[in-house]
Amino acid sequence: MDKCTALFSLIVILHFFSDWALQTKSIARNKSKTYEYMLFHGAIVHTVFSVFAYFMDIPQTLVFLNTATHMGIDSVLWRGYIQVATLKGKTTDFYLEHNKYADDYWFYFCIAVDQTVHIVILFFLFGSYLY
Repeated sequence: MDKCTALFSLIVILHFFSDWALQTKSIARNKSKTYEYMLFHGAIVHTVFSVFAYFMDIPQTLVFLNTATHMGIDSVLWRGYIQVATLKGKTTDFYLEHNKYADDYWFYFCIAVDQTVHIVILFFLFGSYLY
């Protein structure tokens, strides 16, 4: 594995760390409802990538663009999910409280789309710099 591929692999790991491990249930539940939670989620993503970029001598502009696109993707996609759930007669709170996500294929579809788009954005932003 060459250095660029190893660095990009680390970037993907950092993405999952900041987007999953550091995201509390409260943030996940509310980031689509209020901008305060979305900004907090964006701050977590930005901080993780900013520290990495500082030590790897990657321009902070890429970190800012990553954070902005990450928040934009999450806002649009998860607000859309809430609308679909509402049309189906359920709210996201219902799914969370009753552990009904296993019955909601749109939820998993949204996760797959969300993560795929995030990875593609990471590739275009950081891949263009690394390779």
